[in-house]
Amino acid sequence: MLFLIAPLKMVEESKELNKAVPLGLFVLSVVLVYIMGCAVESGAAALFFDFIGWGSYFWYALGFIPDARDVVWAAVTCCC
Repeated sequence: MLFLIAPLKMVEESKELNKAVPLGLFVLSVVLVYIMGCAVESGAAALFFDFIGWGSYFWYALGFIPDARDVVWAAVTCCC
């Protein structure tokens, strides 16, 4: 029973706005990848939404590391 504590805590924490937006974007991009790949048969659009999904998952995962998003955002903005 103890192994279920961490996933339940992650589900509760994913309801916060800074984690809900990337999670929603990730789920939407997964759905759009399947739609573009199977129904529309557009490989380029499916690949585009796949990259969007990977980026949103990365941003969502950074939300669980304290100050990680700020560090990554500072690194991206200083180099560009």
